[in-house]
Amino acid sequence: MKRVDRKLDMTLTRLIVYVFLTIGMSAGCSNFEHPLPWEQSPLHEKLQGSWHVSEGLEEPPMKVDVSLLENDKLAFRLEVDPNLDSSSSNLSNVRSSRTQFVYFNAEVLASNGIHVLQIDMDSYEERSREDEEPKFNNFEGYSFVRVLQENDSVAFRKIEIQGLARFAEAQLFDEETSLTSRDFANCVDGKIKVEMFSKLLSELLSERQIDLLSDEEHVEMEKALQEYENREVKPYRELQRMRECIAYKLPGEALGRLIVQNPEESFETEMVRMSRIE
Repeated sequence: MKRVDRKLDMTLTRLIVYVFLTIGMSAGCSNFEHPLPWEQSPLHEKLQGSWHVSEGLEEPPMKVDVSLLENDKLAFRLEVDPNLDSSSSNLSNVRSSRTQFVYFNAEVLASNGIHVLQIDMDSYEERSREDEEPKFNNFEGYSFVRVLQENDSVAFRKIEIQGLARFAEAQLFDEETSLTSRDFANCVDGKIKVEMFSKLLSELLSERQIDLLSDEEHVEMEKALQEYENREVKPYRELQRMRECIAYKLPGEALGRLIVQNPEESFETEMVRMSRIE
């Protein structure tokens, strides 16, 4: 029975970390770039205190301490089980198997009855021990987690970026929401950028002989360009990745409006419930 409980502890811990820390690994598109322009929620101050998973486990797998800072932000301290099996894909958010303590600052915002924990990723840190230097603290932007109050407990739901990105495309298609050309270009996969450049270079080579290249070098370049042009791309996968990247760059006003219009689809159905430690 103890072994089963331990396995359940580990599964729940992975889920908690997965829900709390919405950190993507793709460079330039890992977090939302703009904060939500919402008012502070009544739940903001109510989150102060110590919490643990409320699933009735004999040994809760992770403790969360929340305190109020002088600037009115909330400071989170997550103590993660050091024996956790980090091979699970759900733990891709925590970047080292030796991570035991996770810190970040956040605030709970609200609009139209929707409460969201806005995590300041500039403040995010991971440490193996409390007294050591941070291992990871080079993030930027914001992450969002929905907060639901249920009697004496709270529940957290991670944002569902695929659904939100598709909804954003459908809702904002006819609006004047725009990005700079540079931001949009950052959402194009690097391999595709190379292929687009190779196409332009190939056309240039076909139009005129480049004096800087010998005949042999010219042939080699044309061969390399042909290889690039024949590479296969998974178009729908790339399209979805671009949708997500664009959603991460949306202005806060547009993003907040999308969440309010479609709150159930904007966050994953899977949630973590936590109760206050008396």
